[in-house]
Amino acid sequence: MLELKPMINALLRSKIGAVLLLIQVAITLAIVSNAAFMISDRLTYLNQETGYDEEAIFGLSVSTFDPSINLVQQYAQDERDLRAIDGVIDAAMTNWMPLSGSGSSSSMHVVPDPEIVPGCGRLTSPPMNICSIPWAPN
Repeated sequence: MLELKPMINALLRSKIGAVLLLIQVAITLAIVSNAAFMISDRLTYLNQETGYDEEAIFGLSVSTFDPSINLVQQYAQDERDLRAIDGVIDAAMTNWMPLSGSGSSSSMHVVPDPEIVPGCGRLTSPPMNICSIPWAPN
């Protein structure tokens, strides 16, 4: 078994060594407790309710191999077909899905008619209107 008396005697002879050891233990304890708190806080954040009906959300990817297909019409037909399935509440073409773990930082806005808002353009694949609209709070 370890002999404590020689260790204590060595620490008592050199006060600076004891203080440095105490500071090292304090810093280590602070780092470990801070990491444990951060992990606990992150787990609490990840376990909170999302507000989505998570059991009802799913995604699928659509690929077209024929370049002659009109993508606007095809996407509209795919959405109609999906909505026609029993039990499907709604379907939408999008480039992301909630809770998928992916994301984007682009700022795109969909508006019904690009002629109404100046500065809007139209994409054909996927079909959407892209606008750059300055936003000012009221």
